[in-house]
Amino acid sequence: MSAYEELDRDRRPGPETIALLKEVTAQVTRTHSFPPRGYPRWTDEAVDEFVGRMFETGRADKMITGCFMRSVDQQSLERLLLTSIGNALKDEAKATPIGKLRRRLKTLLKADERFVSVPPKQYGGDAWTLPSSAGFWSGHPDELDQLTRNVDVEPIETLPASGPTPGTAKASLVELSYAALLRVAAAVLAQTLARFLAARFYLDTPAVLTGGADSETIDATPDSDVADLADDILAELTPRQRQLLGMGDDRASIMNQFGDDGADDFESAVRILRTYRQTELGHEAILEVLRRCGEEHND
Repeated sequence: MSAYEELDRDRRPGPETIALLKEVTAQVTRTHSFPPRGYPRWTDEAVDEFVGRMFETGRADKMITGCFMRSVDQQSLERLLLTSIGNALKDEAKATPIGKLRRRLKTLLKADERFVSVPPKQYGGDAWTLPSSAGFWSGHPDELDQLTRNVDVEPIETLPASGPTPGTAKASLVELSYAALLRVAAAVLAQTLARFLAARFYLDTPAVLTGGADSETIDATPDSDVADLADDILAELTPRQRQLLGMGDDRASIMNQFGDDGADDFESAVRILRTYRQTELGHEAILEVLRRCGEEHND
């Protein structure tokens, strides 16, 4: 019995549905970099914990019910769960200290003319560089730490969970970011830069709420990077490619309705998506593209 048949019969998640949810979660997490706290990477145990927590909070039941109501068979149920799990993981990522620090850095560095923001499309993710630099640096955050060990900045005791960055903390984050980019002389993904700074200042644990006075506020649109990259990807797709992606991976229906030309168009669209899947931001943008195409197809 499939998960779809189980839900159609019992109207609630059973063993087959739970197994499918774990399978889909594992599939999404292959390109996701935020395992649950206490796990250095995504493992079977980390997937079990994530799924278990979703059931404990009631989110899993709502997600499964919503996906089942919109599906027509096992394949469509799997596609809808894939998108929903991706969105759930994205929401968790934004709530992590790393995600919050990345958004804080975006506000701070945008206000400093020494830094240049690199569009997500260029390197598969939002990045920062200096006017004098060239190329892309793809090293590990620990390498940035080693390269900047001799840079003396004030320690950061705490950061506010939201709102302005205290002056001393602002100076430390900006100057260490500048030092790191200066030493690699290339563009660095914003996610890599945030991980480096979080480890350096021991900010990769939940922040303690504090006061602070400064002029800037954290970017109020945390989804903007994903939405912007999704817009860029959609601009590369033809109307028919968007229609085909909205049909999901239903090759038989594509062949029946559009023939060999439709199948070729679908494969071309998939190749475009694959060029963006190497980073977390790219993966999130692909999920957003598939969600929009699916909505267009169902309208």
